[in-house]
Amino acid sequence: MSESKGMTSSERIGTTLGHQEPDRVPFLLPTILQGARLLGLPIREYFSRAEYVVEGQLRLRQRYRHDALFGFMYASQELEAWGGETLFRGDGPPNGGAPVIRAPEEIERLAPPAVADSPILQRILAVIEQLRARVGDAVPIMGVSIAPFSLPVMQMGFEAYLDLMHDRPELLDRLLRINEAYCVEWSNAQLAAGATAISYTDPVCSPSSVISWSCRSRRSRLDSDT
Repeated sequence: MSESKGMTSSERIGTTLGHQEPDRVPFLLPTILQGARLLGLPIREYFSRAEYVVEGQLRLRQRYRHDALFGFMYASQELEAWGGETLFRGDGPPNGGAPVIRAPEEIERLAPPAVADSPILQRILAVIEQLRARVGDAVPIMGVSIAPFSLPVMQMGFEAYLDLMHDRPELLDRLLRINEAYCVEWSNAQLAAGATAISYTDPVCSPSSVISWSCRSRRSRLDSDT
């Protein structure tokens, strides 16, 4: 994709990060689902092939002239890598299905999925590779990895995960170490495929939410004991 006169998107962002003035303010627009409508495809079909996602992102960038592309499809893509499923609907974003860890004891036998053996992760890597082949170095491509501390919300559910923090610290430690190994492999695979950087998402890493849940859980248990 050719750039108009002035800086390329990579130059624009690099200049800004270097505390210099670019030709214009960088504009980052995560165009994740919108390509499906542009191509006239149902969301499930749109995400079924890397070629559709690539074409959708490139057309949207041509329309809005934003400064980055995204090697990302939907959050539950990583749940699929662990053996879970994604629930698609026609009028909104995909959501994760049932947790893959149904009891804390299952963590003792848990192993991280191999990126090379995961169809969904390989499809995302294909998106990154094809985007890089189309835009070269002119446009940054962002990879995405869910942090080891936030991934368990999808793996076992929010309430069960917060209970695990409180009740089974030894299993929590093992789960985080397993997730860390996966996160490192997955992030490195995206960089090797052509991603410029990794967006490391960690929404659960909030002391206020974790501490408030712990205090509420302790209080409810004390009330039940009395």
